[in-house]
Amino acid sequence: MDYFWQILTHTPIWVYILLIFLIYRCILTLKPRIIPLKKIFILPAVFIFLSIHTLFTVELYAVTFIIIAIVLAILGFIGGWFHIRSQKIEIDREHQLIYQQGSWLTLVLVLLIIICKFYIGFALAMTHHIQLHQQLLIFIYAVSGATVGLMLGRTAHYLYVYQSKTSTNLTK
Repeated sequence: MDYFWQILTHTPIWVYILLIFLIYRCILTLKPRIIPLKKIFILPAVFIFLSIHTLFTVELYAVTFIIIAIVLAILGFIGGWFHIRSQKIEIDREHQLIYQQGSWLTLVLVLLIIICKFYIGFALAMTHHIQLHQQLLIFIYAVSGATVGLMLGRTAHYLYVYQSKTSTNLTK
């Protein structure tokens, strides 16, 4: 219990602000909605930043770990692409809008990623950046790679649909 309290009291305020922002953004995705095209870049940008931040925090860049991150980024990209592919999407090029079907998956994925990132931060704090175990490093690189891939795959599919699908007026 003391560890848990230490984590809560030593976590920077910006982490809690980011957590609230991400949960808010994900709650919005639970119901169908029309959003400006530029908003599809928000979650990917946040998670790419967090993944890169995590990798720079680790300060160990073995080739094996980088390969793991790349492989999982590719798998994450494919997963993100097919997740969005299964959803109903309509686009309005004239007004730069996208209709998104509501989904629980975004909230679940973001919460899982946050839990993994929180665990990584806890593990890094407990090991003082020196005695990182190989399994923890694999986990860090795997989560970071998969997160980046997943977010890029989702965004890439939105952009593909935006470019290839027939435009309809979504402002009605």
